[in-house]
Formats: sequence, structure tokens, C-alpha cells
Amino acid sequence: MAGLTARRVRVLRLLGRMPSVSKIEARRASHRRSFERFQSIAASQEWKRYQTLAQYVASGEAEKERQRCEAEKVKFRNTEAYAKLQELKSLSKKRDIAWYLAQEQKGVFADLLHERELFFEDFTATDLDTKRWLPRFFWGDALLKKGYSFVGDPHCYPEDNNLEIAGSSLVIETRPDERTALAWDKVLGFVSERFAYSSGVVCTGQSFRMLGGRVEVKLRIRHQPGVYHALYLAGDSRTPQIDVFRTTTGKKVGLMSGVSRSEANALVPEDGVGALPAGSDYFLLRLDWEGHNLRWSINDVPYLSMEARGLDTPMYLVFASGVEPGATPTGVAQMEIDWVRCTAYDA
Repeated sequence: MAGLTARRVRVLRLLGRMPSVSKIEARRASHRRSFERFQSIAASQEWKRYQTLAQYVASGEAEKERQRCEAEKVKFRNTEAYAKLQELKSLSKKRDIAWYLAQEQKGVFADLLHERELFFEDFTATDLDTKRWLPRFFWGDALLKKGYSFVGDPHCYPEDNNLEIAGSSLVIETRPDERTALAWDKVLGFVSERFAYSSGVVCTGQSFRMLGGRVEVKLRIRHQPGVYHALYLAGDSRTPQIDVFRTTTGKKVGLMSGVSRSEANALVPEDGVGALPAGSDYFLLRLDWEGHNLRWSINDVPYLSMEARGLDTPMYLVFASGVEPGATPTGVAQMEIDWVRCTAYDA
């Protein structure tokens, strides 16, 4: 289960074996442009004619006609079967058809041919789409129609000023901010509590859930020691929970990932990828969830895999930031989410 060490991450980046997000996105854009050409050829009359002729030859009818001509001592080249064979030969040499056949044989577009997009958000609207995203925990909306926080946390989750759409990104901000807010206490239930910090949370509990597939997010972090940022998948029960990522809260930013089944079974830093740059660098963080098997990647480089059973309930996305108990950050931290995409792959 051990992930990449901080040193290994730095070495991979130095050697160019952990590509930058810009290079990955450029490569993917090129791949999709080629796929568009592939699809365009597949829809063309020329390709349909090629398929018709290829099916005719595969049926054996042309060979039967050739054998008949030999037996009757007539010229095969004067037959319709011969004309079709010549037309098929000519079409197979055409640039688009030859390229299409080569890509098909290599399976170059197998990923896109079987990809089914389940959810995509790139935050291009001026405001948060509240039909897709709740600016609170799901159960706060289901039970109270308003947000709540937790007694014992240093931070609360107001809905008014810690979430912002800026530059086609969702920015979740955590900062020193004394205020009173509704909080959940395991013994007393909902109570009014005083908090020293405010932060933000959004989820898709009311609009989107998935049971397997791929989750990928492009983001960057403005770090502040003591503040964590996370993306996790949750169901109607608090556990199990799949952590796509959770940052550590020390002086350097690290990532932890895995499956939490109880509060006592929390993630530990050893499950992470070590120290990562924060600030100007974007990262692509990905989870592939196929049945019992889960794999995590950063910038297309795998760093963790595990088997987890009992993940049999549809789960929704939760982005959240907060302050660790006992921490005293003095500045502002931000998680800037450029886009998030969820896909499934059909056989």
C-alpha cells in the first residue's frame, strides 16, 4: 500500500517522468483531435463503402465467383466480383482509410471508444451551480436545509463567503475568522458553537453519485500549515469513505489516499506521496475504482493501489478544507479546483 516517497516524487519530476499538467493536457487534446478524425472517417460514405466491400469479400462470394470462372473458362476480370475486389483494394490504399485501419488495429482509441462521461464540472459559470453542488454537507441539506459544522473542529462552514468562482475555478478558502455557527455534538445534538476559523465544503449528494469508475481533478493549493484540503467519496453512512486525496497539514504539502472504514481507521502520512510543491503548480489527481480494486495516480503516475471490499453503495463527491484540532494557522489557505471529471468505461 505504500505510496511514493517525497524524494521519489522530486526525482520523477526532475527526470521528466512525472509530466507537468500542461504536457498531459496537450497530449490528451491531441489524442482527442485524432479521435475526432477517427470518428469523422467512421461516419463517411467512403468508409461505409469499404465496410460493405470488406464484408462481401469475407463472405466468400468473390472467391466462389473466381472458382466458377475458372471452371467455366471465362475471364474473372469481367465480373462484378472482380470489380468489387479492385474497388476494395483502391479504397484500402486511400490515406484516411489506411490511417483508420492502422489506428483500429493498434487499439489507439480503445479508451475513448469505451469511455462514458458521468459528471463534469469546469466552473465556467459566474456562480456556483447549486443544482449540482450543495455548499454544505448533504445531511445538513436533507435534514435542516442549512449547513452545520462539528463541535471540536477549529473551523466552521459558513455558506456566505468562503466559496468563490474565480478564473473558471472554484476556490475554497480557509482563514482566521471568529464567528458563531450551528454545530453537531454527538451527545447534545445541534448546538451553537464559537469557532476561530471559517472554511468551505461542497458536495454532489443531491445530484450525482457513482458506483465505480474514474474520478479525476485538476487543482492547486495555496498552503498554510495546519490546514488540510480533501476530495472524498461518501455514501449515506459516514463510513466507508474513499479518500481521493487529503493533504497533510505540516510545513510541506503531502497527499494521503485510501479507504477509511471508521474514525479510528484514519489515513496516515505513510499512505501518501510525500511532499509536493504548492502555489503555482497544478496537479491532476485520479482515482480508478474497479470493483474491489482501487488505484491512485498523480499526473498520470500511479502511487497507490489497494483492494477494498464492501464498497457497494453509490457515493457522491465532497470537496472540503479545514483546520486540524490544535493547529493555529495565521494566514489564508486556498484549494483552487479547475475541473473535476467522473467517467465509466464500458466493456
